[in-house]
Amino acid sequence: NRDFSSKYAQKNFSKFYVIFLFEDLREKFLLISANDKTVSQEDAIRVLRGVGQNPSFKEYNIALIDANLANKSNLNFDEVQIVAQRVWSNEDSIDILEKSFKKFDKNG
Repeated sequence: NRDFSSKYAQKNFSKFYVIFLFEDLREKFLLISANDKTVSQEDAIRVLRGVGQNPSFKEYNIALIDANLANKSNLNFDEVQIVAQRVWSNEDSIDILEKSFKKFDKNG
């Protein structure tokens, strides 16, 4: 059944996508974090940009407020991940994945 196959592919793509973004986010976090435990709010936006996101400062601040993290000066990885999810929920998944792959695609 074509409809079943499409839903199955979409579900598996979503799993792959989440795993890919999580690993990429963790890698960027560890590169930027001086102590491998926290980053400043200013560095957290660099982490997001490192995985292909380009939120405006307004979008970033809204995500911080939505996550109840606006008053923290440093964020741990779990908190950065929460902020990233808030930012990603406002963007099309395919666009995010394409941006991420374009960074590594030498021919594209």
